[in-house]
Amino acid sequence: MNNCGLNWEFDINFSNKGQNKKKFDLTIFINIILIIILTFMIAFLSLSLIFLKYEVIGISMQPTYNIELEVGKDDEYYINSIYKDKVIINSLNKGTNSDIVVLNVDDEVVIKRIIATGGQTLTLKQEGNYYFFYVDGVKLEESYLGEKSLLMDNDYFDKFILLEHNKIIVEPTSLGKQATLVIPDGEIFVLGDNRTFSKDSHIYGSVKIENVLGKVVFSYKYNESFLSGLLNYLF
Repeated sequence: MNNCGLNWEFDINFSNKGQNKKKFDLTIFINIILIIILTFMIAFLSLSLIFLKYEVIGISMQPTYNIELEVGKDDEYYINSIYKDKVIINSLNKGTNSDIVVLNVDDEVVIKRIIATGGQTLTLKQEGNYYFFYVDGVKLEESYLGEKSLLMDNDYFDKFILLEHNKIIVEPTSLGKQATLVIPDGEIFVLGDNRTFSKDSHIYGSVKIENVLGKVVFSYKYNESFLSGLLNYLF
């Protein structure tokens, strides 16, 4: 009888240990799931604060963005139009030469391309009927521009040389004239790709780098979703 009692007690202890082990395993599993969910939530929140979405308003960045928008319309048309492309910026990256950035100028959010940065010498040079930009003596190869954007008239040059923020040196050349300035440290010179239809640094001068909200790292068309745009970009 005593032996039977011992076996029964052993069976109960063994059964309790088995149940406790199952409960312990379930607790570990639940904790792992909660950690994974929390990690994804933190990652998503962090990314949503770093990578921000903006709409491209207006025609100043054609032909890169908003190619469907018509020239010569009023501001209300550009603001309310459905043909506005979208961009995603990295708010931790201020960008460098040739990068497209979103920045705040006079309390207005704009999208422009960085042409020159602090310490660099920028020259706008006339060559016949065309105007080209040089940075530190090197002509910019701007394949993203349409031909009309290079065919800038004298009015563009005249606005450029009237910049109050930057000291401009104007000189004659064998092919016309040129205007040169040095970008102050901590500032950038930005232009729209649609040169003759862009309010940018050729009007208000170089801007402080701290005004940059972030570098554009991805863009998609007005008629695309973020996912379809991303898939087209990747594949």
